[in-house]
Amino acid sequence: DTTPIGYKEGQEVEVLSAAQTGEHQGFWKAVIKEIKGDFYVVSCVTIDANESTMDPKNYTLDDIYTADKIRPINPNPYLSVNPFFKLVIEVPNDLIAKNLELIQKSQTHEHFRRALAFISVTFVDHLKSLVCIWLAPNPIDHWIQITKRRALVLSEI
Repeated sequence: DTTPIGYKEGQEVEVLSAAQTGEHQGFWKAVIKEIKGDFYVVSCVTIDANESTMDPKNYTLDDIYTADKIRPINPNPYLSVNPFFKLVIEVPNDLIAKNLELIQKSQTHEHFRRALAFISVTFVDHLKSLVCIWLAPNPIDHWIQITKRRALVLSEI
């Protein structure tokens, strides 16, 4: 569907913009102040840190954007500081001795990765272990315990 969303003046939106020239773009919260055809005058709330006191001050910045740079507010929560978790599973020496080439291939661990919803499963030679990375939802502690139990059960099979 390519029809534009019917934005209204006063509506909270997110605009795709960079904080400074040359930086990567990201979505910033803003409020539509005025609409003129395909152009939107929006007011973005930004934070400016006073260099001498490091005291953050909120201020607004008005700018003009086209509809392709505006989207509705994202209802999903932001990622936490570190939403990724690592689980290290030791691989027995006898298994490594028999199947080292197979263990080192990422395809070997694909079913294991999918079964536990891991982002990545990699064999690390010097640790003689599988290093598993995943994104944990809330409540984190409960999810970590469940994932560790499942991984250990599957690793023993």
